[in-house]
Amino acid sequence: MSSSDEKKAGFGNPIVNLILTGLVFLFFTWILRAYVPAKTVWLNWLFSAFAATTLTMTFYFAINMFQVTLRDHKNREG
Repeated sequence: MSSSDEKKAGFGNPIVNLILTGLVFLFFTWILRAYVPAKTVWLNWLFSAFAATTLTMTFYFAINMFQVTLRDHKNREG
């Protein structure tokens, strides 16, 4: 079987990935507010959102890598 005939491993549903990523971003932003040394509420939200961005990107990459690995594993079994 040539490589073009093989079923490629792909990502899951991108809409579900984006919804989960958005929820994780909101969660991390809310949690990190207590750890941001800012004097105003607006700066507190801004810096907690900035810190949550890197954690959210890590989550997004991790969920996509997990789905690719899971789909590849399922393709190899069956």
